[in-house]
Amino acid sequence: MEVLTIVRFSVFEKAVIRRRRLDDFVVLNRAPDTLHVRRRKFLGLAVPKHGYELLVRDLLDGTDRHACDTPMHAKAYERALRQGLLRLKTFIDGNADLGADTRYRL
Repeated sequence: MEVLTIVRFSVFEKAVIRRRRLDDFVVLNRAPDTLHVRRRKFLGLAVPKHGYELLVRDLLDGTDRHACDTPMHAKAYERALRQGLLRLKTFIDGNADLGADTRYRL
């Protein structure tokens, strides 16, 4: 079972990501599926304790694929992904400009 994610960023959003260098920010930490874990163990490779990061650059590159063990795991991942994408939208919008100058008199 796989969850495919395609994000269509606007030209403005892509410009903000490039200008502010946001492509290496984490959208979501995600757990690997059981088969992936077994394969890594068989090859003698460690499995990261906190799972794998979905980065902004992964979404810029096209379709992101994430394997899940069961339909319920896929649905839970989709809910977490939806929340992560909402936070990403807010993050990009918040980085669009520097904001107004603020002066304080002490």
